Amino acid sequence: MDENIYSLLLKSATGLTLLGTLRYSIDFTTALDASADRQQQAATIGGVVYPARGSITIPFLTGLQPVPLSGFAIYVQMGQPLLNWFYSEDAARGLTVQFNPIGFERIAGGLLSQLPNSNVVEYAFLGRRIALPA
Repeated sequence: MDENIYSLLLKSATGLTLLGTLRYSIDFTTALDASADRQQQAATIGGVVYPARGSITIPFLTGLQPVPLSGFAIYVQMGQPLLNWFYSEDAARGLTVQFNPIGFERIAGGLLSQLPNSNVVEYAFLGRRIALPA
């Protein structure tokens, strides 16, 4: 499983701008089970759902420690994923992250943050792949 790493620029509706890092990998060895209806629909459109794991770090929102994420990626036929969806494994730092690729180097999506004793805050974000030295 190759790890994808993106630097993120997040912005809330009130104009708050934050920086972060998203790391994730997709397990292509096992497709997720789906109900019979979803299996039929996936077969019709040629889609497959794969499990994914990762972490996100947004220092001014979640602290310095990465928030562990679990989720899935939906692929349709060949090419890039149609959708990536992650949720936090840490109950104290509740996050939901959804994004789509824009080309091979960029992503765009949204993040919902539900921290203890606070309201849900929505962020839109853009991400750019970080290339690691070979």
